[in-house]
Amino acid sequence: MKKRIFVLIQLILLGINISIACECWKIPPLPSYEYIAWVEIKNIEAYDDDSHQIKISTIRQFEGKLETRIIVSGGNSYLGWISSCDLEERKGEEWLIFGRKSACGIITGYCTSSTLYKTKEKEIVGRTNMHLNSGIIAMERLERFFGCE
Repeated sequence: MKKRIFVLIQLILLGINISIACECWKIPPLPSYEYIAWVEIKNIEAYDDDSHQIKISTIRQFEGKLETRIIVSGGNSYLGWISSCDLEERKGEEWLIFGRKSACGIITGYCTSSTLYKTKEKEIVGRTNMHLNSGIIAMERLERFFGCE
């Protein structure tokens, strides 16, 4: 009997984890982005109830015009609220940002190709959505696609 209750509790907890996990149905292909840049995060600020904004310094612009701020869907622990669908960027990190134009400016989020490229200690890690080396691979593809060195 105890074993059945234990298994039932595990199944319920597994169901809760699955129901609150973030899932992206399809990450858009490279040509669909109107903004692509390698940036350094300078600051993180509140924007509205569902998003925040990052102040950035552009290291290399691949697509679109230079921006000084990007709206990011989801929360950030720096602001005191997070979800399972956050990029979780930090001041001083370098990111490859893939975004689209909106009425309020460029917007990005978890279900884009946006990728951490370097930590604030400038270590190349290239992780996004739990995939190791995806930032490094993304940079290599961007350089080939846009003909950069």
